[in-house]
Amino acid sequence: MLGGHVQLMLPDLPAVLEPIRSGAVTGLALTSPERSPFVPDLPTTAELGFPRVVSYSWYGLIAPAGTPAGIRLRVHDAAMAALASPEVIKQIATLGGTPTPASGEQFAALIDSEQTKWRRVIEATGAKME
Repeated sequence: MLGGHVQLMLPDLPAVLEPIRSGAVTGLALTSPERSPFVPDLPTTAELGFPRVVSYSWYGLIAPAGTPAGIRLRVHDAAMAALASPEVIKQIATLGGTPTPASGEQFAALIDSEQTKWRRVIEATGAKME
């Protein structure tokens, strides 16, 4: 996009945050449910009349099935402590992200919801891997 070879793309915000801020590219909308504090003037697709166009990146920790509960709890507690750390919060913000701590159950529900949503999109569009 910066080289002028692509006219439109749907990147993760961290990949284009600085080019948007510098004016090298023009942000049209965010596909996240809410505006970003990093580009507060950039509207969401919902605000522009496309409430069903919602897509955003998320990251989480998963473990193999059968991992003992004690180990899962230790990893979860360490992750929550890290996400509460001012240094980690600052680093994530530098990348244009927002930490959103969640329980294992909340994360599992997010994964299930995302799989359901994208399954419908794939079925409706006939999208195929190439």
